[in-house]
Amino acid sequence: MPEMIINRRRILDMSLVLVAVALLGVLALFLKPAVSADTVAVVNITDTGGCGAGSTASCSLCGSCISRSGDELHAQPGIAWIKADTGSCRLLVAYDSRTTTPADISRTIAHSGMGNHVTQTMNLAQFDKAPESRSGKLLRQTACGGGCWNRTSKGETK
Repeated sequence: MPEMIINRRRILDMSLVLVAVALLGVLALFLKPAVSADTVAVVNITDTGGCGAGSTASCSLCGSCISRSGDELHAQPGIAWIKADTGSCRLLVAYDSRTTTPADISRTIAHSGMGNHVTQTMNLAQFDKAPESRSGKLLRQTACGGGCWNRTSKGETK
């Protein structure tokens, strides 16, 4: 009888370990690896895709457009963080230049329904000194990557 109890405990222990490993495996599929940004692209939005909230004259971005664009950009490999400057109708996108390009970023934003053009790229040291570094609201960041640099450098929080 004691031997039967020990076997049941082993089976239960093994089952719990297998469930934990499976759960961790599933969760790993939803994590984006940390991205280390080395470049920031300044992207002017030229058209909000007719969402009605913005226009090329006032160029104000609505939350829905920003969210849609941010979601698509964040899913792109090599994107560390995204800031939206709704007043000047710009997105600031920090990325790893070995993984993605300004053209890739522009295509992704266009795919989300907004006309755009990349007006400038700069390395992180240049961005730190640029007026753009003090504008915009942080939308998304990877699990550290360039986001940690951004938060600590700019005194921002999530």
